[in-house]
Amino acid sequence: MHNYNLIENIVKKMAQNEYETSIREALEMQVEALELKCRALETKLQAIEMMNTNVALLRSTREQYGDRSHQKQGYHSNERDALQRALEPEVRTLIEDKGRKVNKATINALVNIMLVLFERKNVTGNEMVDLTKASRVTIMRHLGDLKEYDLVTLDGSKRKGYYILTDSGCKLYERSRLEAGLPDED
Repeated sequence: MHNYNLIENIVKKMAQNEYETSIREALEMQVEALELKCRALETKLQAIEMMNTNVALLRSTREQYGDRSHQKQGYHSNERDALQRALEPEVRTLIEDKGRKVNKATINALVNIMLVLFERKNVTGNEMVDLTKASRVTIMRHLGDLKEYDLVTLDGSKRKGYYILTDSGCKLYERSRLEAGLPDED
């Protein structure tokens, strides 16, 4: 019986050693996982620091040279927005007087084209496509609509000519400037 107890004690110690070994291995794996998480957090921290550096550089550049991101061609954003708000109902009324109904997106596109013409005075069809970022077919359709409403006219040939504001287009522009509370242009 003494040998049996001795063997039983040896088996228990071996089992406990295996249990302790498996616990040690599990703890070592957890430590490795935590070390990986620490490295990942350090990498994220470095990325955030780089972003902060970039933001600081951007701010200093804006302070040094001024922020021009809000400007559109020829007008400050606030002035252009005010003109757009004043033009939208005028253009909508013109279109509805002709018996047509259009959605807000079309009104915005027509107004945008008119604003480009106000800013540039004369623009070719290709320039208008570049400036408005719309498709050529859409621009030509909208320019055709504006010609129908006697707001723009094509000076020259379709291929090499340029679009300009008509007298009624210029008057609409001046009315819109007044409605928007903008000073007269000299």
